[in-house]
Amino acid sequence: HSFPTRRFSDLHTETKTVTDDKWSFTDLAKYYNGSAITYTLTENEVPGYTTVVNGYNVTNTLVEVSVPVTKIWNDASNQDGKRPQLITVNLLADGTKVDSATIEPDENGDWTYTFEHLNKYDKTGKEVVYTVTEDTVKNTDGKKYDSSISCANNACTITNTLAPETINISGTKTWVDNGNITIKPNAIYITLTGTVPNKEDSTKNDEVYKS
Repeated sequence: HSFPTRRFSDLHTETKTVTDDKWSFTDLAKYYNGSAITYTLTENEVPGYTTVVNGYNVTNTLVEVSVPVTKIWNDASNQDGKRPQLITVNLLADGTKVDSATIEPDENGDWTYTFEHLNKYDKTGKEVVYTVTEDTVKNTDGKKYDSSISCANNACTITNTLAPETINISGTKTWVDNGNITIKPNAIYITLTGTVPNKEDSTKNDEVYKS
């Protein structure tokens, strides 16, 4: 009478190619030289996944990354009061747009957003490079902000720059002194003062700016 069980000395390791979520190893020797054999299971690296082996069960978990985006405004702290209330950012994976999001200030005035649950690797096992773009940003008067974007280690910073508006004020000096130049000074000094109404509390003094 022959037995189908393979002797342990004939096979120390057996490898299977698994194409579904179940597997089995059959006709394994239970003892070797009278001692019970302990079988352990391992799995070759699966690109893009972590592996946890629990007994003879394997759990593969997708490796994910997050891409935080920070907005920096270079507009003299919104001196003109014309900064937009929100902006739109696009997420690119290896140069292809895969998502977009609206960013607006939080309760602390910070402009941030994080794209989450993103695949760290593509189907070939290559690490994905994530970058961002930004839809054109204009102030409430329609003037375009200059935009610069830097990304490193899956973290991106967007800087929008717009110089505050300026005006020119000029005037002339007229002397009414019947042409008397004996006491006329060689130079005079003038001070230009600008005031801004207090929009939040009309009972408070206006803000004053001097030049």
